[in-house]
Amino acid sequence: CALPISFFLSKDILSFLLFLALSATFWFVNALGKERETTITIPVRYIGIPLNVAITNSPPTEIQLTVKDQGLMLFDYSKSNPTPLSIDVSRSYKQKGEILITADQLTGSINRYMRMQPTTKVLGIHPDSILIRYQKLSVKELPVELVSNIELVSQYMLSSQISVKPSRVLVYGLKSVLDTMVSIQTELVEIKNLKDTTYLRCKLKPLKAIRFSNSDINLCI
Repeated sequence: CALPISFFLSKDILSFLLFLALSATFWFVNALGKERETTITIPVRYIGIPLNVAITNSPPTEIQLTVKDQGLMLFDYSKSNPTPLSIDVSRSYKQKGEILITADQLTGSINRYMRMQPTTKVLGIHPDSILIRYQKLSVKELPVELVSNIELVSQYMLSSQISVKPSRVLVYGLKSVLDTMVSIQTELVEIKNLKDTTYLRCKLKPLKAIRFSNSDINLCI
């Protein structure tokens, strides 16, 4: 049979729950004061890559960091730094080559990112270095082709051609691909019942392994 509510509110039960909560609190505080090891996963992003450079391998998107310290410090590390670790790879690029982020460079970046305390011991970093392979891309200037479906209100007409700015953009990609391209299309612009001058922005239609100097285009209708 079901226990009455008064059973759960009795003095003995309340005292037991109080001591249980205190015991859990003391255990948690004691655990935080002891030295422990843990593994922290750090997300990684690469910045400073020029438009005319393509990464040809797959560098790691996260780093596993094994550290040792008091539980309180490890708890702070685990709940902080939600943003990725930014690795700047802006430099002089050759036609084709490699960039090596050494163990010392990686450790320095991680220490600044994590704001490591003097008591924290780094036991291991995986991977301990990062190799980035790249290839320089060709560039070509191409006209922008507006793809649209614009319907005007009855008895209205366009007073001039639709203005597209910029009308030409720089396109980066492999030479064999760029040689086959004559223009860059926008994403479809649909407008119905247009009866007044309109300004808007639209995006260029994305193409695999192709980059643009401008991703947005200004239109005046």
